[in-house]
Amino acid sequence: KVLNWLLILLPKLALWKVTTEAGIVFLMETQGIEDLVVNSVALAFILQIDELLCSELMNEKVHQLLRKMDVQLTGDVAFINEVESLTDQELFERNQ
Repeated sequence: KVLNWLLILLPKLALWKVTTEAGIVFLMETQGIEDLVVNSVALAFILQIDELLCSELMNEKVHQLLRKMDVQLTGDVAFINEVESLTDQELFERNQ
């Protein structure tokens, strides 16, 4: 888990923070209202492009798996504690 945090989550958060700060500074220096609207849409696009690419390039089985994981991870804390004690076979049978 620590390795995932160090290699995936922290760099992603750092890139998101730097991109967001640069975009906000860019928006604050925009002169006209038309340019502000266009630049706001561009910033929103840049911040969401990774999710868009991921959703469009993954096949349906991966989408289903991620939806199941999202439900489990945002679900009941007792269920998460229970999952840690189950075997792989029990988890597999439960999620079919």
